[in-house]
Amino acid sequence: GLIAFECKTRADSRTVVRSLNESQHRVVMLTGDAPLTALHVAVKVEICRVGKVSLLLEVGEGGAKWVPALSSAPADLMPMPFKASEMPALQEKFDLVATEAALEDAAAVQPDMWDHV
Repeated sequence: GLIAFECKTRADSRTVVRSLNESQHRVVMLTGDAPLTALHVAVKVEICRVGKVSLLLEVGEGGAKWVPALSSAPADLMPMPFKASEMPALQEKFDLVATEAALEDAAAVQPDMWDHV
């Protein structure tokens, strides 16, 4: 069998986020959701920008790297090594998605990471 359900966002969430963005506030989202669920919600409420590629922070044996979060990303977009100092410039070009575990692992290798978030 299969069951599907949706936990709807508040009806005014998009309006509130849009107002904050228009008033020069930077809106970010912290959630316990899975990364792709969080990205879906962020797009619906306009935290992530339509048409902007999203990158997911992955940590593995080779260290931390940014990878395309969705298969719809450009085919030529290759994984990029994580460099804390490059996060501000990277977020100008991409929407960034990271789990708590990935951030903690990246911070263990690059302790200055929190200075760039």
